[in-house]
Amino acid sequence: MGINIPNLHQLLSFIHSSNSKFSWTWLISTVNSDKPLALNPSHILSEHRRPKLGRVSHSASKIPVIHLAGYVDETAPAPSDSVRQVSHACQHYGLFQIINHGVPDGLCDRVMNERARLILEDPSQGVRFVNYLVPADAPP
Repeated sequence: MGINIPNLHQLLSFIHSSNSKFSWTWLISTVNSDKPLALNPSHILSEHRRPKLGRVSHSASKIPVIHLAGYVDETAPAPSDSVRQVSHACQHYGLFQIINHGVPDGLCDRVMNERARLILEDPSQGVRFVNYLVPADAPP
C-alpha cells in the first residue's frame, strides 16, 4: 500500500518536505503515466534520518567552496587550513566544492559524462552509484 499522490506538483512537494528516498526509474515511469502516483512506504526515510530543514537558515544553505590554489604539489604536506576547511564542511554541511584543484577540466568533464551515462544506461544502478542511502552491495 503506497501513499497516494495525485500529481507531479504534489510529488515534488512531498519529496521536498519529506526528503524521501526514491527510484529515478519509478519517478520517470510514473510521471509518464496518467495513473495517480503512489510512493511505496519503504522508499520514505524514517523521521530520525531526515534532515531537519526547518533548522537550515538561508545563509547556512550555501555550499562551502574550498580553494586549493597553491596546494596542488603532491609532495607537499596538506596545509592545515585546507584540512580544517574540509573537516568543517563535512561535519556541518555534508558536502563541499573544491576549486583550483589542478585536475584538468577535460578529465572532470569526462568523469561527469560517464556518471551521467551510467545513470541513464541503468537507472537502478545509477541511483546506487550516487546515493549514499543505498549500500553498494545491496540487491537492485
